[in-house]
Amino acid sequence: GAVAPRLASGLRGLGWPWPPAGSSALVWAGLSAPLFLGTRHELWWTGAVVWGRASALALAATTPYLQDVPVEGFLGRGRWRFALTPALAAGAFVVYQSGDLPPAERALVALPVRYEGFLGVAPYVTDLNLFFNGGISESFADRRATAPGVNGRGVLAPGLSLAWDPSVELSVEGRGAWLVADETGPYGGRVYGVEVDLNTSWFPLPWLALLAEADALFPGDFFPSGATMWRFILGVNLSTP
Repeated sequence: GAVAPRLASGLRGLGWPWPPAGSSALVWAGLSAPLFLGTRHELWWTGAVVWGRASALALAATTPYLQDVPVEGFLGRGRWRFALTPALAAGAFVVYQSGDLPPAERALVALPVRYEGFLGVAPYVTDLNLFFNGGISESFADRRATAPGVNGRGVLAPGLSLAWDPSVELSVEGRGAWLVADETGPYGGRVYGVEVDLNTSWFPLPWLALLAEADALFPGDFFPSGATMWRFILGVNLSTP
């Protein structure tokens, strides 16, 4: 976590603008489809690829420069939902975004200069609130192309969900997932940890919605600290004709 600030400070001292400006040429392609099995089973799946070239920061001795790097990544996503009762539904989901060592790290260990992580801008993945910027704050998330996982190392996230909708006015959903990196992290681990989310929405009036969210991420060996990460959000939505 301290490497990036030190690097930025050093580059500013050399007269290098931070963040550095670069360019990219990327293409996304994919398929997505729903499948309904009777009245109680629903299945959604998505597969996507990205390829092209992007600029990455590199250093030659003490001179920084932007290097043109070939990019090729893959995303797979599936979700199943089963209606236990008219008001209660259980489900399972899995998200995979390919990851890789950043190009600068690959150069340090004499690997070919490329990046095989899924630089995502589409599809927009929000299956978890903390790790994927979902939940109440989803509509405010920055939808630019971002590296997958932490430090671009990708992510595999299998999880379970349980939703309760007793009426059209009230909805409660809980989700939990185990998160693991596609590549070993800088501290030698691959497990991001376990995330648990709880979302609630209540419409006491047709034009008023009250929202609540509680999230927790219990870190694994990918992170140097084992401190639990928490987030709590309360929201109010007002609708006008």
